[in-house]
Amino acid sequence: MKRFILSLREKITSRPRSGSVGFALLLALLSALSYGTSILKSGIYWDDWAFIWTRLAVGYAGLLRHFSFSRPLAGQLHNLAILLTGGDPIRIQLYAQLMRICCTLVFAALLRTLWTGSWIVPFAALLFFSYPGFTMLPIGINFGFSYLLMAMLFVSLLLSIRALRGEGRGWIGTAAALLLSAVNLFASEYFFLLELIRPVLFWIALSEDRADRSRASERRERFARVLRAWLPYAAVFGMALIYRLFFNRTQTLHYEFDLVAQFRVDPVAAVLSYFGSVFADLAKVAGAAWTEVFQFPDPAVVGERTALIYWLTVVGSTLATGVFFALALRGERRSEKRSVSMALAAIAVGLALLLLGGQPFWLTGSHLSLIFPNSRFTLPFLPGMALALGGAALLTDALGLWRTRIGGALGLLFAAVVFGLATGFHFLNAVEYRRDWTLTKDFFRQLSWRIPALAPNTTIVTNTLPIRFSTDNSLTAPLNWIYADPALSEPGRMGYMMYTNTKRTRTLSDFAPGKRIEQEYLTARFAGNTSDTVSVYYRAPGCVRVLDPEVDIFNQTVGEIDRTAALLTNEARILTEAEAKTLDPTIFGAEPAVKGWCWYYERADLARQRRDWAAVAELGDAAFSGSDYPNDPIERFPFIEGYAMQGRWDDAAAQSAAALAVTPVMNDPLCALWARIERNAEASDAAGAAIAAARAGLDCGFLEGMGEDEIGN
Repeated sequence: MKRFILSLREKITSRPRSGSVGFALLLALLSALSYGTSILKSGIYWDDWAFIWTRLAVGYAGLLRHFSFSRPLAGQLHNLAILLTGGDPIRIQLYAQLMRICCTLVFAALLRTLWTGSWIVPFAALLFFSYPGFTMLPIGINFGFSYLLMAMLFVSLLLSIRALRGEGRGWIGTAAALLLSAVNLFASEYFFLLELIRPVLFWIALSEDRADRSRASERRERFARVLRAWLPYAAVFGMALIYRLFFNRTQTLHYEFDLVAQFRVDPVAAVLSYFGSVFADLAKVAGAAWTEVFQFPDPAVVGERTALIYWLTVVGSTLATGVFFALALRGERRSEKRSVSMALAAIAVGLALLLLGGQPFWLTGSHLSLIFPNSRFTLPFLPGMALALGGAALLTDALGLWRTRIGGALGLLFAAVVFGLATGFHFLNAVEYRRDWTLTKDFFRQLSWRIPALAPNTTIVTNTLPIRFSTDNSLTAPLNWIYADPALSEPGRMGYMMYTNTKRTRTLSDFAPGKRIEQEYLTARFAGNTSDTVSVYYRAPGCVRVLDPEVDIFNQTVGEIDRTAALLTNEARILTEAEAKTLDPTIFGAEPAVKGWCWYYERADLARQRRDWAAVAELGDAAFSGSDYPNDPIERFPFIEGYAMQGRWDDAAAQSAAALAVTPVMNDPLCALWARIERNAEASDAAGAAIAAARAGLDCGFLEGMGEDEIGN
């Protein structure tokens, strides 16, 4: 046991190596501190919804078809990933974290092959791992795949360098390197051009090879050796390039070479625009992204508890990183000449990688950003950023800026603090995704309470939802997961579609009724009609609402486009007598043990649609006797109508007055509601008096010139 402990301590405190226990443990700790606290409360986001639904609902072949149009090998890798994760959000998050850690370890292994024994290896690897410009890691299937693909590229580079040096298993290593290179090239365009760094690394590897040191000055011989080694990889790259340019029509359709088109019109402006984008994006990726770590949380915004955990995360990760480097660099002896040469080589390779990584975006005019969803475009820049900044740090050290004891300590402290702040940044990012997942779960849970079942070929139209990390295209997948009946589903047909009204005005024919809707979802096709629509509104902390075409057309608390969309609501598409759908607890969690306001509201509005007025009144009594309360005055409307239709006029009047007291903007929708009550309530003196009394507190003159058809039917 003593020998084991001593051996473990030696491994942890040894110089940083790509596979050292200490470095792997540091990565695991930083991952746990940043994202680990949110893993149990994170979920499924963005494109992951479509991938997982396609795999689990359509099947293995469906996911292959999903990617066959643009990334022919990606479907196989995603199938394998989802085979491991299923639809379990926890396993999805763990998969992404594992891929990030493994990719970083392989990146460090590649660097160590080139620059053995230098602290640039763990330093650059930590820059790669901690990078704050990429914020989409919780989208685990999608970007776990990205890290997996990068790891394959790094392993391919590593194996090819070892084969070049005569290490490893010769042709077996070369064959594996070629296979992994092909997977990267055919599975995604993100890291496509990074393949071109291979001959540069071959050149460096030969110059660092002591056995070849005597012939290193013979540049022609070294060049010939590099060329011979690179030719098989160049052939694979050429085949992939031909495929992507001439056979992959989907990719060139969605990502056209805008620069070429601009160059034909105005060459000077196109060139200036190109170089402007290059410099701006490189400054953003390598510089501005790291300033994000100095944006500290405001306790008033994120909450005092979250702010406290953030600072504990920063302190803990700073200490861990500082201790690791202090132990790893202890007693290190460096050759100044070799360090300068190594630093310049790292900077040169880093800049080359940055330029290669950015070409797909600069040529197609894609906008690189540090926020969702375009922070994904920073991924190809990660290796170049890490090497360029790592090389710059090594150069300052080699030139003597940190040679004194105090200087070295300050340099180590600064680096540890930056890595600590980066870990804290990722912690806050995880909190944002966790909160977004809470909103997503609430949306679908409340939707299932209000809409037990939907007629096939129904379109759900929503306002701009408060859900940041999933689009309407993404949320179409869980909508079908919840409501589609596999026994009734036709192969290749999608039962339901979700549209955001602000984004899909043209698709919805400017909200005109009776217009066809056609939508391709890669593996399935949706065919619907604007008359077969249910318009939904959700603004947290308010409840999910099915917009009422009679009432919400006058509701000034929602946008004009939402009021227009309300006219499309066809409540007949909601199958009120069907058995309510049960949400998958693995994905959405268990039903709340305590029923809150929104449960009563959704069930009451469903009962209102059924005209089960006794149930509405009963739900209202339970809701108003509890401690929860409406967050939107219009959430009182089903209870106003229910109480009125039950002859409980005082209760209806009280809720009407309460809604109006929140905001006078409720005047017009209340007028429309009381007009409907008057039409539908059984005529009596009590009803007439109550309705007149309710209207006395309202200004309903705008309804006088409108017929029943204009008010709504």
